[in-house]
Amino acid sequence: MTITEKQINELESLIIEGIIVQNSLIQTKKNYIDKAQCVLKGFCQENHETIPVWIEIITPPVFVGDTESSQQTAKTYYSDLFPYFLNMLRELQSQYYKRMQLHECQEQTSESHTQSSEIKEQTKEVQKQTIEAQKANKWTKWALWISILAVFVSIVAVCVSTYTRTIKIDETQYNDIKEHCLFERQL
Repeated sequence: MTITEKQINELESLIIEGIIVQNSLIQTKKNYIDKAQCVLKGFCQENHETIPVWIEIITPPVFVGDTESSQQTAKTYYSDLFPYFLNMLRELQSQYYKRMQLHECQEQTSESHTQSSEIKEQTKEVQKQTIEAQKANKWTKWALWISILAVFVSIVAVCVSTYTRTIKIDETQYNDIKEHCLFERQL
């Protein structure tokens, strides 16, 4: 027998009523059991389930002929049946909450799997980014070495260019150039 979310409040009301009726007269206990039996049968019909046997067999034995024995048996029957019946109602309540806890655990497990999948995807993305960063780092190192080489080549080029612009002349050459410049001025 399955108790649904909309039926649990009614079941809990029956349990509370049963605790109150527990110390009442036999007729009150009988009326309570009959009422609870009808409610439980209604639950089964709502849920399209077969009615459990333990609900159906809650009928005291009948004696033909001796009404006093029949009444005495009914009194002890309902007194003995009542705690059992109340425990069965509590068991239905317990099964409902266990099922709800199981359902909650399943939802949490499902959410955990989803989060785990998301973390795996994020980890893969981080790994891809790390590989890309390592490649970029490698190319940056190559660019740095090329830049250092270019600076070195530039320094060498400046030095070579300065060396080639410097003209070394001796004293006689200097005098020849000087005469030539003076001669040109006079003209």
